[in-house]
Amino acid sequence: MFQTGGRLSGAIHETMRRRRGDVPANADVEGSVSGTVVSFAKHYDGTGGQQHTVMYEGRLSGDEIEGIWSIPSAPGNEGRFLMIRGRKAETRLKKEILEKI
Repeated sequence: MFQTGGRLSGAIHETMRRRRGDVPANADVEGSVSGTVVSFAKHYDGTGGQQHTVMYEGRLSGDEIEGIWSIPSAPGNEGRFLMIRGRKAETRLKKEILEKI
């Protein structure tokens, strides 16, 4: 995800663990940040049979966002999440890009 001012956006490519095996899933993300309050929606695009939206609401503290996720189309499907910004991953990616130039 990327933050531009108070706007969040990006794309997520993940592997969902299922009883019948791993399933690839792609989603677009859009949301907002206002002070320490973060909210965003993850819209699955149908890859791997996944086509729904997951809503996230949480609080930003340093490099972490902690909060609650829910699936509006499936009431009762909700839980807690913790996201941690990966500075080492960012540094490695920047180094790889610079080496290619």
